[in-house]
Amino acid sequence: MSQQKKEKSKKGATNIKNEETLKAIVLADSFTKELRPITIQKPRSLLPLNNVPIIEYVLELLASSNVKEVYVFVCHGADLIKAYIKNSKKWGSTQNEIKVEIIEAQTATSIGDALRLIHEMDIIRSDFVLVQGDVISNINLQPIVEQHKLERKNNPQVLMTSVFRTCEVNSLSFYEDTDQVWVGLSPKNNQLIYYENDKKETMKLDIELKKFDEHHDNIEIRTDLMDCHIDICSPEVLGIFQDNFDFQDLRTDFLKNYVLTEEIVSYKVIPYIDKTFYSSRIANLRSYEVVSMDLLNRWLYPIAPDSNFSGTTTFRYSRPNNYFEDNVSLSRSCIIGENCMIGSGTSIGENSKINNTVIGKNVKIGSNVHIENSFIWDDVVIEDNVTIQSSLLCNDVKICQFATIEVGCVLSFNVVIGPGFVVKSNHRLTTKVANSDEFASDDEEEEEEEDYDEAFTSQNQKTKIFAAVSVQSDKNYVGEGGVGTLYVLPAYLSNSLLNRLGVKKVQIEDLERIEMEREKQYELRSMEHKTKETKDSAVFSDEAVASIKRAIIENHSIDNAKLELNSLKFAYDSSFEDCSFAILTSIISYCDETSNSDPTQTVALFKEILSGEDDKTAWKDLLIEFLDTGKRAEIELLNDLLFYLTSPEGSKLSSCTRYFVQILHFEEVVSDDAVIDWYEENEDSEDEQVLELLKLCKDFVRSVEEGEDEEEEDEEEEDEEEDEEEDDDDDE
Repeated sequence: MSQQKKEKSKKGATNIKNEETLKAIVLADSFTKELRPITIQKPRSLLPLNNVPIIEYVLELLASSNVKEVYVFVCHGADLIKAYIKNSKKWGSTQNEIKVEIIEAQTATSIGDALRLIHEMDIIRSDFVLVQGDVISNINLQPIVEQHKLERKNNPQVLMTSVFRTCEVNSLSFYEDTDQVWVGLSPKNNQLIYYENDKKETMKLDIELKKFDEHHDNIEIRTDLMDCHIDICSPEVLGIFQDNFDFQDLRTDFLKNYVLTEEIVSYKVIPYIDKTFYSSRIANLRSYEVVSMDLLNRWLYPIAPDSNFSGTTTFRYSRPNNYFEDNVSLSRSCIIGENCMIGSGTSIGENSKINNTVIGKNVKIGSNVHIENSFIWDDVVIEDNVTIQSSLLCNDVKICQFATIEVGCVLSFNVVIGPGFVVKSNHRLTTKVANSDEFASDDEEEEEEEDYDEAFTSQNQKTKIFAAVSVQSDKNYVGEGGVGTLYVLPAYLSNSLLNRLGVKKVQIEDLERIEMEREKQYELRSMEHKTKETKDSAVFSDEAVASIKRAIIENHSIDNAKLELNSLKFAYDSSFEDCSFAILTSIISYCDETSNSDPTQTVALFKEILSGEDDKTAWKDLLIEFLDTGKRAEIELLNDLLFYLTSPEGSKLSSCTRYFVQILHFEEVVSDDAVIDWYEENEDSEDEQVLELLKLCKDFVRSVEEGEDEEEEDEEEEDEEEDEEEDDDDDE
């Protein structure tokens, strides 16, 4: 072969390779106002969902689906998103297999504008993934992409494959209204022929009779589907938007009013209906709340809070369904209920109660605070005697003492609530407003321009570039010494958001009915999930105990035992606490079996195995490996010990409770503070068996307390002596 031909062949191969590179477009802007006023100051894709920015979930979805190039289209907050990607160890590194590039267009006001601009840039020349920037999903897109390419090969008129997921009809109302769709399908031709997302009180299906003749098939009507807003598109989609400048919305203008009604060219859209994976969107406060709870209940597995997939968190699972990061400070008398997440650097004061709440990093919560069903973002300060019900507090919010935040409130960034003030239900408070309404309809824009001119008469003209403008505080909404004012959503949004974090004041009976339906759905899903979880947990426990016993008998190294246990952990989606429980119970069980159920010999052997006497493996090191999150994990280990010793299997060793605790403490598996806090937390238990075992530990715990007091006194004396020496040196 000649050199010229070789070069030509090599160039051709390169082009083919480039064409095969799967690309994705992420529409980071929603072009809606449902999350106002929060999104005035921070783009939706950077808002935290369970302490991880939403964009992380989207990029993780694409990376796991073998997408190699991602273009993130941004109108507002582009600088913030650019900075986030640049500073990300995961996405900003040049060594990363996936390339993430930001496309900025401050003047774009719709999805149509975005797609036209991307077409002009000529960066997409083959099939690509189009996804909304608020999609949360664990679906594998690779087989969908391959199926789309196959369909395109057989029929060039295939424009798009749209992803839907099945969902129980009753639970659909908990998500975004426009995601609940009625579709008509031709099963024989695998084609979408009808699409409706604008639902009214009475639905009327208008399908032309010729559709039946065209497809030679029955038409299947589905009302149990949710639109995932994930599409595999041919490059022709961008061209169609370029040719139709009035197209604004992908679903209404393009799909419903053009593709499915076009008579000149018979375009085809393929429906991909998923029944296995999870998909939803953070479209409004209702879906934000629901998706957050779904994540806490591990519906997005393998993405779970304790998988720490983003690399920005260090969460570990703790019963009952709570997650704690490192460096969390909990007072001895505070109560953490269930379904809670607490970020690093957060402190919670005495007698405070937290339940069904996600708390960010570096949050300072005082004493006698009650927080229920809420979301508290980073760097929030909540002073003593505050009550917060079903509300969302953004970064740097401050709630002064004795204040109350009623149901459904949203406090945007830097809002301050004065002492003793009551924020009324469903109020949205802000310190900033938009200087221009970039997503308004013509009538709404005209009306709001008048309001804008009245509010900001000092400005000569209204700029076209979006910016956040500070507003004057109103003590009627934030109290004396407060910062912020009321933000009023347009009427069409107020009427559509009907939930405990929404804005509409509904009648009590309506709200209760909706809540009851929601709870039934959660109970049903939780029962199904827990059934599988219980089965997997049992299998994991059996295999882990057998593995550790074998490792003890054969004197394996800690590294080998850890490797095998970690493989079981990932295989069964188990937590670190499950692992530590398996290690502890397997050691006790092994000691009991080896000593022929002699309690004295069992305790002696337990100490020997933990400490690694006679040059054997010190198995305390394996326990410590799975307890490196600090005091809370140690407390849970002691709780697991109580659970085991009150179970049928371990109850015969219950008389040895004190010695087990004492040995764990002596071998530095658990700290002084962990022992003391564990004892105090269980003192008020209603379980008589637990109280009996605590009695056995009372004297030991008291000695630990006294020892801790003596250490503190010694430290104080040493500090005083050092101060005296420094004073003497100064005198000389």
